[in-house]
Amino acid sequence: MPDISRRRLLQALGTGAALAPAGLAAAGGAGASAAAATVPGLPMADPARAGLLPERLAVADALVARAVAGSGIPGAVLLVARGGIVGLRRAYGHSRVRPDAPPMAPDTIFDLASLTKPVATGTAVAQLVEAGRVELDAPVGRYLAPFARAGGDKARITIRHLLTHAAGLPAGGAYGGKTRTLDQIVGEIAGGRQIAPPGQRFLYSDFSFITLGA
Repeated sequence: MPDISRRRLLQALGTGAALAPAGLAAAGGAGASAAAATVPGLPMADPARAGLLPERLAVADALVARAVAGSGIPGAVLLVARGGIVGLRRAYGHSRVRPDAPPMAPDTIFDLASLTKPVATGTAVAQLVEAGRVELDAPVGRYLAPFARAGGDKARITIRHLLTHAAGLPAGGAYGGKTRTLDQIVGEIAGGRQIAPPGQRFLYSDFSFITLGA
């Protein structure tokens, strides 16, 4: 996303936000539409009731609208909530990458794809770290024996390396049509090739997050 990042968005809001960009399902122009419906399970109310500052919401709103209008992003949906109360839920742009695309809707379903890496797996690991059950700089082999047995660079890979795509593992492999247990896959990753020493290079890797999920 050329003109926006989650960090910039959170800096503008000073709170938690969820942003779904429509490169995963859409295309188009800008133009925001406010949401009338509430998120299932979460009430929508005046931002002040949720402790949200209207001026910060306005900054975030404008930030996303500019990003959609001035880049290749066809559309997006922004939701801001605090304390279980939704203060802003808005759709921007269009929902498809085509000239006749319908406007984006607040309830558009997105293919999250690799966003599950930071949103699901990364969050789960962070919760384990906060609970004291996992250490970021501990070797993966402490938790997964195949990495300890592999020795060499594999034994030096840490949880932090996996989270930051700095483990030096390949991007992925072909598992289509093959029946594998998670333990078998982790064993194959631990016994497989290493592209670079841990911590030396950024190499986007599905294998890193498969390992974290184990």
